[in-house]
Amino acid sequence: MRILNLALVFFAGLFVQWVWSTYWTAWELAPQILLVLAVALASREGPVLALSFAFLWGLFYDVLRVHLFGAQALMLTGIVYAVGLVRRQIDVSSLLPQAMLLAAISFLYFPSLALVGLMFEGHGFWAGWKQFLLTPFFNCAVAAPCFLFVERFTQKHDF
Repeated sequence: MRILNLALVFFAGLFVQWVWSTYWTAWELAPQILLVLAVALASREGPVLALSFAFLWGLFYDVLRVHLFGAQALMLTGIVYAVGLVRRQIDVSSLLPQAMLLAAISFLYFPSLALVGLMFEGHGFWAGWKQFLLTPFFNCAVAAPCFLFVERFTQKHDF
């Protein structure tokens, strides 16, 4: 049953990210559902499962966008690894620390993506000020439902 629940989290994340970024944008912006779910998985389950999910979700992000294939997979994997390290120092098991960590990660995400583009393409990819300034708030707005979703479907049941 746990494998089915994890598969549900994985494919639900893909589907919601695609639908939201395609049909439900506000001011041409959408929250990064896969980033939020990756942070929630890394803080709840630990880095091993979350690294696998983040890499595959990052490849999905890369398919949706046309610049520098592999950058999103690298970014999400690096973020999950960092959350795994932070998890040892800070208790991120409750919603408020996870949301604060997500806010910090969301603000660092776009400059880091620009640096990855600069390293591998020779020019930085900048999504724009609107993305940089507003997407972290969108991410934090969907953090609670995403964290609760991950918590509900990744519980270890003792039968």
